Amino acid sequence: MNKTYDEEQLRAINANGGHYLVLAPPGCGKTDILSERIVRARQQGVDFSEMLCLTFTNRASRGMRDRIKEKVGEEVAGIFVGNVHRYCSRFLFDNEIVPENASIIDDEDHEDIIRMFTQSLYTRSHFNTIENIDAYISQRQLSQPASALFMPEEKYEDYYKVARKAEFDPDKVEGSFEFLTVALKYRRYKAEHHLLSFSDLLITAYETLRNDRDHKYKRYRWIQVDEVQDLNSLQMAIIDQLLDTSGQFTAMYLGDEQQAIFSFLGAKLGQLELLKDRCSGHILTLGTNYRSPDYLLDVFNTYAQTELGVDPALLPHPNHSTEKDKFDLILTGNKTSEDEDDRIAKMVDYYLGFDDERVAILVPTNKAADRISRRLTEEVIDHLKISGTDMVKTQSYKTLSSFFTVNVNCFNSMAWARLLSGIDAFNSKTKAMAFIKELRGLMMTPADLMATVPYVARFNRDYETREMVFFDTETTGLNVLEDDIVQIAAFKVDKGVKVPDSDFNIFLETDKPLPQTLSGGLANPMLEAYAHNPHYSREEGLRMFLDYIGDCPLLGHNVAYDYRILRNNVERTLQEIVSFDTYDSLHLIKCVNPRLRSYKLVNLLSALQLEGKNSHLADEDIEATKALVDYCYEKSAGIAPLQRDFLLTPEASRARSKMEPLMPLFENLQSILYKPISSTNRNIADEQKDVMDAMVSEGLIRIKDLEDKFDIYLKYVQSEWVSGEREETLFDQIDAHIGEMTASINEGDLVNSENLIQERVFVMTVYKGKGLEFDNVVILSANDGTYPFYTVNEALNPLNRYPKKLVAKAEKDRLEDARKFYVALTRAKKRLCVSYTDMNSYGRYAGITPFMNAIGHLFTWG
Repeated sequence: MNKTYDEEQLRAINANGGHYLVLAPPGCGKTDILSERIVRARQQGVDFSEMLCLTFTNRASRGMRDRIKEKVGEEVAGIFVGNVHRYCSRFLFDNEIVPENASIIDDEDHEDIIRMFTQSLYTRSHFNTIENIDAYISQRQLSQPASALFMPEEKYEDYYKVARKAEFDPDKVEGSFEFLTVALKYRRYKAEHHLLSFSDLLITAYETLRNDRDHKYKRYRWIQVDEVQDLNSLQMAIIDQLLDTSGQFTAMYLGDEQQAIFSFLGAKLGQLELLKDRCSGHILTLGTNYRSPDYLLDVFNTYAQTELGVDPALLPHPNHSTEKDKFDLILTGNKTSEDEDDRIAKMVDYYLGFDDERVAILVPTNKAADRISRRLTEEVIDHLKISGTDMVKTQSYKTLSSFFTVNVNCFNSMAWARLLSGIDAFNSKTKAMAFIKELRGLMMTPADLMATVPYVARFNRDYETREMVFFDTETTGLNVLEDDIVQIAAFKVDKGVKVPDSDFNIFLETDKPLPQTLSGGLANPMLEAYAHNPHYSREEGLRMFLDYIGDCPLLGHNVAYDYRILRNNVERTLQEIVSFDTYDSLHLIKCVNPRLRSYKLVNLLSALQLEGKNSHLADEDIEATKALVDYCYEKSAGIAPLQRDFLLTPEASRARSKMEPLMPLFENLQSILYKPISSTNRNIADEQKDVMDAMVSEGLIRIKDLEDKFDIYLKYVQSEWVSGEREETLFDQIDAHIGEMTASINEGDLVNSENLIQERVFVMTVYKGKGLEFDNVVILSANDGTYPFYTVNEALNPLNRYPKKLVAKAEKDRLEDARKFYVALTRAKKRLCVSYTDMNSYGRYAGITPFMNAIGHLFTWG
């Protein structure tokens, strides 16, 4: 059924050509409009690869992606839908702008590193300041323009000047500049360990794009950006660089200044003002609210007009009238927090009388969340608390997710550090990182701790004593389960020397089309080679190669892919299961030289000045691989005894002992990692559940950290990450979602999956509630001193005579607190309860927030 849109929505949907700003209050159908725009742009000839959809949160991007998928199906895979950080990460790694072995650190990693250098900085604001100084110095060193600075010049320029005078060396900083000294040590540590913070991703991506004068990198002629009020200057500068304005283009920005509550993350409300100037004449307002009944919308609009100063002409109107019940808008006052909790528990019980409706209790602090959660538990009211430390931020979850990360990428240093510290092999991630650095210097990874002989030493031994088959394949595509091998080339090497007359090179018949181009748009040389060479039947060719291999080990560059597709082709064609020992020149060179930017064969040949060429023809590629293998062998000569000595040290012995319970888990996962899920009947959710159970039983992680949320998480994984629409391997699923598993997902995503969660009551902070909606909302502790915060009140009290600069800041903070309260109000779809106490938790008089002054008369006292 085609959806009917109103005139304002249609103007936004059909907006085309130039810059557009859409002001979209809650409930106006914004997400549906964004997805419909994609459908119509495609109908008008815009290719999906030319479209870019950016938003502020992962939750919003998932919602948008799901809505788009409903409209365009699996073709949604051709559109990037995600937040700016995720785009920058993919851009930097895919284009080899940052080293392939670099690891991305999160807030907890950042704090652990900083704690190495100081004991006096310990609050979240302290850690944020260090990160901000680091980012500011990076941008100033690169001479990035003031309009793109992540943080304001007036606050951080003095730090930069002192750092420059000290030559950016923390040991040369003169005077008392603890924040700066720690920031410089933090920068140095990241560089030494190949680490990137979220700020580094943005800064590096912007610097690359703004210096891309030859337009080497992808630009987009159709972009839409959601929640622009939450973006900072640097994120907007990146988006500007990504827009292709050389011809016809369309850029749409959507936002709502009433919901701008993330200034503490660098977001600037001024972005909307700049966009209003840029989009002059193309500013649209969505004026009809389809979500809220008129009595709720009256609350929202009255508040927006009186507290936020919104022009009444811009306020949305309801699309229908609904009769209000006396309990639909409740204002309740309580003497103490204990009284409040009793009242709210009864209110929640009342709301649960409405079948299939959900309730959110929005709290100002994690402490308040814990308090009301205890009361609900006492009343035996099932609920989910989304506040405090997110389950996916706990050490237990990170230990679990890191286990899967290192199984698909054993060179991810930060994942290993999280895993080793999580199982108590080291008492901090930074000590684990130091250990990993020592391993790296000896051409090892922590995976070698679980082997009898380390990988490089084992290869050197076999290379010196055994016959090996160097091989490569060319295929009809990258799907190892379904695509066909069309060329196999190989030769034999005995004791490091190529065996004369051992060359093997055949082409196989296929009924599948060969790709016309390779990645990067290069013409596929296989087309001509395939046309001018005889073809063997698939049965005969594969049998010839198996006979050629005998019992020799196989070696190739990124051999896992070639070996997997060979095994699956043999199984499909010959109905045989084959197994060979393998060595990978990609693994070898990452151990031997871990600091290279790219490990693609063509780039390795150039960087290491090796003979050979990477032509994407199997027979020429294996010659190049042989040159690379010989380089690795020469560079690693004599490393084996050094590795043995190190593995006998107390530190290495302890690490090996702590990893021992993981060994069967690694072996089990590796045994099925590359097999079709249809044959193993084991998907990513199944494996996470089994590994979690095993780790808990071994005492490696605490089940308390995961609580009952892990079951909900697994339902989410099963629903969102297990497609069931195509044949795939466990490796495919993990590789596709490892970024979400380790960095992107949060508990708020679970709340948004209504069909996965049995609980109907949720306790969360206002920040975590942003972007969500509930039938019934309770705003807890709506006190003066909370909304706005008490320090704001003190600064704005004329009797206190604060400096003008602090008063000006307090006025901005008060407005942001007012917007925060607006966000809380507008999460309600049907009913709203605002609760306050006469006394706060410190026994001081509080009273109702002044933000209720203009709307209190619309509520019923209860």
